[in-house]
Amino acid sequence: MKRRKTWRRTLSVWAVLIFVLQPVIGLAAADGGVFGKSHTVFQVEEGSQDAVIHYVNGVQRMFISVTFDWQESETMAWIFPLPSDPEDIGVDIVDGSPEFSGSDFVEDAKDSVADAASLFTFIYAASIGIPWPLTYSLTSLTGLIGTGHAGYTVLKRLEMGGLVVEVVSATEGEGIYNYLAGNGLEISEGVIPQLDAYVQDDFSFVVTWVEETGITLKEPGIIVRFPTDRMYYPLILTSIYGSHVVPMRVLVIGHVSPRIYDGIRSYTELTYYWRGSTYAALWDEYSYELRSFVESITESWNREFTIIELSAPSSALTEDLWIDEAEPERVARAAYVHSLFETHGILTFLLLFAVVSPAIGLVVGVGVIGRSRDMAPYYFLYGMSNIVGILGLILGARAMQQHLGIPPEKLAVFIIAFSFTFYGTIMAIMGAFYLFAS
Repeated sequence: MKRRKTWRRTLSVWAVLIFVLQPVIGLAAADGGVFGKSHTVFQVEEGSQDAVIHYVNGVQRMFISVTFDWQESETMAWIFPLPSDPEDIGVDIVDGSPEFSGSDFVEDAKDSVADAASLFTFIYAASIGIPWPLTYSLTSLTGLIGTGHAGYTVLKRLEMGGLVVEVVSATEGEGIYNYLAGNGLEISEGVIPQLDAYVQDDFSFVVTWVEETGITLKEPGIIVRFPTDRMYYPLILTSIYGSHVVPMRVLVIGHVSPRIYDGIRSYTELTYYWRGSTYAALWDEYSYELRSFVESITESWNREFTIIELSAPSSALTEDLWIDEAEPERVARAAYVHSLFETHGILTFLLLFAVVSPAIGLVVGVGVIGRSRDMAPYYFLYGMSNIVGILGLILGARAMQQHLGIPPEKLAVFIIAFSFTFYGTIMAIMGAFYLFAS
């Protein structure tokens, strides 16, 4: 009687586990995602930032744009620092934006587990008449200027479509402030200490503003090229907007590891994409530079990219964003799970059946039929018969009845208990893999 109660308690525990884990691994998860850069109209203060970073052999190429009403910004400047000598910085003005599409790598890995769970449920139920490996197989088929001024030097200047871009170096932060004020551009004196910190670290500055004639570009952006030991995206100067949130979306080619500091961690979302395709949405008049940027990506395109989305209050942007090339642990886990349940799905199932089935045979045999050293090999072999599914269990039970004289009623309970326990164990294992890939 005590053994029956223990066994019923075990079945109840597995029933609860199955009930809890089934929603976790689900029958379907997100289908992935798509990233497409787009522009909307914002007030004159900076509205949002979009960037695409491509880093190869120590050189970073970066497309970057901000969205605000350029037509009303003739006294406003857009300035960002770069960790490089001004002579080594290349800059282009472009009209248009690159677009990328792909599916979320981590979600795909979780989907592969969810799909495998659904498939496992179907094929194991169907194995009452057809060996599951056969069912599985059938299912699987369906320019340099150099002009010096008070504390700063303008080294490069580019004009196009009403936009002016200059690359500037300085000996102190006040020099950059003088440069901006001398061009009739408005900037708060409170930013001088931040500019000083960049100057001391030998940063250069890229400054963009609208000429008096007004902008004629439809979708303005800038492409910069500069050498750097690590990928870089500027954040600190955006802090002048105080509590205002400037949404930022940075796309980095490849799966990378941004160094997210504590102040922005809760405002940052990382998504890793793969199976992507890239193309450029270009305005014909100014297409060459942007097309060249996209073609440079295509040369080393491995269909993988990372999206960094940041929506922190500007006052939290106390550090710049540095990005390492190393593959994140999260992506490595997802790749492992995806390989197990999609690339090598049938092998994974075979291994699970081979390892779990004999163990379940021993546990259920002891619980239902009885503890006996002589019976242990039979329980083990009976568990192995599950390698072809429920049909194997039925045939194995008939063999045990004929050779051991076990009553049919007890064997029926044995088959049912074994099947439910085995199913619950496999689902628990797959649920663990689903959570591991998250």
